[in-house]
Amino acid sequence: MLTAYGKFLKKFRIDRNETLADMAAKLEISSAYLSAIENGTREIPGKMSLSIKSAYDMSFKEFMTLIEAEKNTPRKTVTIELDSLPEDPLYKETAVSFGVYLNMLDKDVVQKIYDLIQAGGPYKNRGKPGITGDDS
Repeated sequence: MLTAYGKFLKKFRIDRNETLADMAAKLEISSAYLSAIENGTREIPGKMSLSIKSAYDMSFKEFMTLIEAEKNTPRKTVTIELDSLPEDPLYKETAVSFGVYLNMLDKDVVQKIYDLIQAGGPYKNRGKPGITGDDS
């Protein structure tokens, strides 16, 4: 089943006249694994979108399109790479607590968290104190 993420990756790769092997080499993964992600038979690894952004020096707009495709791709699991978070222990504690307590939160609390993230996401960071991102 081709996913939104897979469609984006395939188009992105083809627009750059790259083969699966070319893109896989840049991302330091196997061609078979990349093909499985493109075709929706493997889930998106936790740092995949960041790896693509870095390997291709994507514009902010391209990256946000990739993130939207990732959000619109069904998943069974979500991974937060704790080592990639800022050094402040608050980040790791929040990530772990979120994983532990999410299914115990009332829907109205989850809605508030979702709304907060959507309102302050990196694609809406202009003039928002405390939000990091790049508007280029």
